[in-house]
Amino acid sequence: MAYEWRLLWVGHAGPRAADRPVVGWEDVQARERTLGLREQQPILVSPEGRIGPRLSE
Repeated sequence: MAYEWRLLWVGHAGPRAADRPVVGWEDVQARERTLGLREQQPILVSPEGRIGPRLSE
């Protein structure tokens, strides 16, 4: 478990195992678009795995 906030950017394919997406993450790009996230938009992820709403706006 991480104990610090992480800065990530929207637009990569999500977690991968070898050469394929991790099960359950195949549609991550479609989910990002549905949420209104833009390509290369920065997001902060808390140690609990929640996205910081302020930067995501």
